[in-house]
Amino acid sequence: MVRYGKLFKFVHLFHALFILINIITGIMMLRGMDVVRFHIISGIFIFIIPITLILLTVKGKLLYFTFTRSVNNKIIRKGVKVTAVMLLSLVILSALTGVTLALGIKLFSVLHFILFIFIVTVLPFHILFAIKVFK
Repeated sequence: MVRYGKLFKFVHLFHALFILINIITGIMMLRGMDVVRFHIISGIFIFIIPITLILLTVKGKLLYFTFTRSVNNKIIRKGVKVTAVMLLSLVILSALTGVTLALGIKLFSVLHFILFIFIVTVLPFHILFAIKVFK
């Protein structure tokens, strides 16, 4: 059995909420609504929360990830890590293309949308691996 704290659950729920807001505002923007500020703010929080988690984990004061040592199935655990790294790199690229779009360079709009498709494709695998790890 994996033990993880309430703070760990809360931070992941908070992160998932901003991902959902970002996806909804992105779809609303595709339909012509002016919600660019909400999309940018939720994108910033999506990027800041994992960095904060990493810093807290490295210092070891608030969060301590016991699942990295207590899970028997190493393949599933590596699946969570691999998909997390994939998602982080896709989100970084998406943030960079989003910044270029905010600056007025429309050249990367197609790439920003393709990165969204990739993120939505990888996300269910990350969730499934995490569910298997935490059972």
